[in-house]
Amino acid sequence: MPAWLDHWRVAGMRDDYRLQDQVAIVTGAGRGIGISIAQELGQAGATVVVADINAELGQEAARHLGTASITAVSVPVDVANAASVKAMVETVTGRFGRIDILVNNAGICPYTPFAEIKEAEWDQVLDINLKGIFLCCQSVLPAMKAQRRGKIVNVGSMAARTGGRVAPVHYTSSKAGVMGITRSMAMHLGQHGINVNAVAPGVIQTEMTATWSSEARTNAEKQIPLGRLGLPEDVAKVTLFLCSRASDYLTGVVLDVTGGMVMS
Repeated sequence: MPAWLDHWRVAGMRDDYRLQDQVAIVTGAGRGIGISIAQELGQAGATVVVADINAELGQEAARHLGTASITAVSVPVDVANAASVKAMVETVTGRFGRIDILVNNAGICPYTPFAEIKEAEWDQVLDINLKGIFLCCQSVLPAMKAQRRGKIVNVGSMAARTGGRVAPVHYTSSKAGVMGITRSMAMHLGQHGINVNAVAPGVIQTEMTATWSSEARTNAEKQIPLGRLGLPEDVAKVTLFLCSRASDYLTGVVLDVTGGMVMS
């Protein structure tokens, strides 16, 4: 192969992952997997909107991203509240004039035993983890339709495939819903040039797993073929792929990021 052709191919592959001039909203981006996704998209050139219910946490995350030469702004949002979501989207479109990427990462996982889950807690988990995706996607739809292009990535969980070996019932149910809404929206929005996909993380090193005992951690690692817990950046890199032109012919796909713990 001529050297110039090899260089052209490599450069072309890199261009597929560049997000220059694109605006990306990442919900729940104040910490954990969310901020890692925001950083990955920002490093690829996107302007990142840190959309978090905790305004102070969101502002701190945006400042942190700024130190890495990433253009990031914080816009507070309660994804379970339609008026709040609408206001957030109007703020973004008013400031930047476009929305190219939406990553629905916001979620909660209260570890309440099945018999002790109250109706209010069930509603809260489903409202944030599932209804929040519906509200955010519906709100960004006009901007993406006008552009005839958009990338939506929903953050699910391997619990939806396993039934939740450790995860509580309401969380597992919500994440099963994430898989369903991803596929359904992909069917309905493809005609507008919008790709809708999902990532399903396995056991990831976050604040939640930081509280695990060494025994619990070892037991988890034994179940993972790659022999380690995942890192937030492992999820972020797959998310970047789904947000980039490299995935233009993928829609309705759920990618398992589990180190082989789940193989589907």
